[in-house]
Amino acid sequence: MYFLLYILHSKKQKQHKNAFILPGLESRIIKYFISTAYVLLIVFSIIAAFKPAWLSKMSYMGKEVEASEAMNFADNFSRKGDFYNAIYEYKRALKIEPDLIPAVSNLAVTYAKMGKFDKAIAILNKALKQNPENPYLIYHNLAQIYLFENHKDKAIDYYKKTLKTDPYPLYTYIDLGNLYFREKQWDITISTFLKAVNYRLSMKAFYEGNLKKELYNYKDEPEVQNAIKKLIKKKVDEKDMKIYDYPLFLKLINDDKMLAIIYDKIGYSYAMKNDLLNAIPYFHKALKIFPDYKPAKQNLNAAVEQQKNNKQF
Repeated sequence: MYFLLYILHSKKQKQHKNAFILPGLESRIIKYFISTAYVLLIVFSIIAAFKPAWLSKMSYMGKEVEASEAMNFADNFSRKGDFYNAIYEYKRALKIEPDLIPAVSNLAVTYAKMGKFDKAIAILNKALKQNPENPYLIYHNLAQIYLFENHKDKAIDYYKKTLKTDPYPLYTYIDLGNLYFREKQWDITISTFLKAVNYRLSMKAFYEGNLKKELYNYKDEPEVQNAIKKLIKKKVDEKDMKIYDYPLFLKLINDDKMLAIIYDKIGYSYAMKNDLLNAIPYFHKALKIFPDYKPAKQNLNAAVEQQKNNKQF
């Protein structure tokens, strides 16, 4: 089980953001989103919160700097499993900035990692009442907690709320697909995983989703926000995206073991429906990406053997 942390960025990164105010702004923004999105996919393999909107207002002076530093310390402690120091630093940040939603949400995640789920749920629900700019992060964390507590209906409900608000819901579709897979609901497993595959294979969806996320983060910089809005209004297709690092995009897909596992689970779900004609190609797709993946090898062999036996009758 994983949770989603709000991620703050350093002063150096903020200065890089301001460098967008240059000729050729729209092209620079596209290039930034494409390259940044790839890095997040490779390193984290999760939905990542980009720079929160409140960060753009920071002057890097006084209490705002202190709150930001406390939260960054807390995030590092939380990732390392040092939960008590993480909680201390989150609370310190909130004493300085009581309405700091990222710190509130990440504090809840830390409590969840400690197994204090009731406390985490209460904090996340409180955060939702403050109308956060990225509610899908909170919805996703609530879904994860309810799933861990085996409240599957509540988990599904919050996953669906996440899907309605997340500009790029790839990983929510994967989580939801895994839930249905464990429940042996084969039809909805297949349809949910196929939606995840469609997002993963679409450079356009990746790009557009990150554009929509970034609208929150540049609302105090009209020039950048207007450029983003223009890009969102433009109807782009996959061919338009191919001028931006398309070989890298294909390489990432061809090396994506997560995608291979999804293909295997789609194949397995078809096999459980006794639809070997559709199952076998997905096992092959999985092994093309991840040749040493034992479950896909075993599933393919079993499906081929069963197909041979069926032809004998």
